[in-house]
Amino acid sequence: MSSLSQHPSPPSTLVPSGKRLLFLGATGYIGSQILFTASHDPDYHALYTALQNYTIVALVRDPESDKAKKLQVLWPGIVVIKGGLDDLDVIKEEAGKADIVINSAVSDHEGAINAILSGLQGQNQGSPGTQPPLYLHVTGLAITSDNCRGEDIPHRRENWASDVGFNYAHWPETNMHWKADRLVLAAGAASEPGRRIRTVLAYPGMVYGVGEGVTKECTLYRILARMSKSTGIAGTWGPGCNRYTVVHVKDVGTAICQILAKVFEGTAKVGNEGLYFICDDEAEPAVMKEIAKGVGKILHARGLISDPEHKPFPNEVVQPFGEVYWSMIAGNVQAIPERLKADGWVPTETRKVPVMASLPEELNLVLQGL
Repeated sequence: MSSLSQHPSPPSTLVPSGKRLLFLGATGYIGSQILFTASHDPDYHALYTALQNYTIVALVRDPESDKAKKLQVLWPGIVVIKGGLDDLDVIKEEAGKADIVINSAVSDHEGAINAILSGLQGQNQGSPGTQPPLYLHVTGLAITSDNCRGEDIPHRRENWASDVGFNYAHWPETNMHWKADRLVLAAGAASEPGRRIRTVLAYPGMVYGVGEGVTKECTLYRILARMSKSTGIAGTWGPGCNRYTVVHVKDVGTAICQILAKVFEGTAKVGNEGLYFICDDEAEPAVMKEIAKGVGKILHARGLISDPEHKPFPNEVVQPFGEVYWSMIAGNVQAIPERLKADGWVPTETRKVPVMASLPEELNLVLQGL
């Protein structure tokens, strides 16, 4: 049973019968960019046409919010129902009616993931030849972190992870996403008749750039700006010398739309092979201390901190975030998106707008909300 602070909407009984797509995180930075790309990029017109055969149901915390209203403008006809990631009964009920579930919300919410999987597995999947429902889970490349704790440790390309042949057994269980991703992989590998699920996991690198959807700015910059403003330190976890493979949010949109297009074509990899890294392995990586310096410079210029120089955050500041944040923010995370590259995907926006060039505009958006 879920623990609710407010009653969620009842299951969407008024949604027209037919094909359904349940979307968690539709108003978010990545989720709304996927919808924007699908509806605006002419390269994905066939995908957009295919999606018109589906009723898209979006779970949102407040259906009357500005974000929910913007979502309904972005994708006319989308059905918005009230609920959050802790509303497990609602998620399970809606997943049980869905042909496709996309989850680009909090990627490590195990309760929500289990509710999705339970709902999908509980469907009456018809005859043996019927296609099982699909679950596309947006996770992250932090699973590949070397846990260098911000130290300047070389990370040679031959040691970078690839999505082809990727094996979770080679990575520590303490890395971000490890436990949650394994739930999805196990469900995708199950072969019990009538309970099969097709699974796809998408792993963006460090996502940056001003988005075109409902949410315009990335979570990492919100975290760093808030922490720097409250502590007066333009800080990092550890020395901040670690490097992160990057990708512009617009390129995340095209990557996931390409994956979805292949799902409809019947050519997407699923299950143990359905792992797609999303990053530009040829772009200059983000170095965390350089980002912190950029944040410090901008906050100092606005009079929000007195010292713009980068320093490691004190232990008492980072300790409450737990060990998992060290793997996410303070490790070398560099990888190669072999599957997407083989399919012809090119991260064009990442190459047009490098991460540091984008920082001032993004931080301006973040600071408006602080």
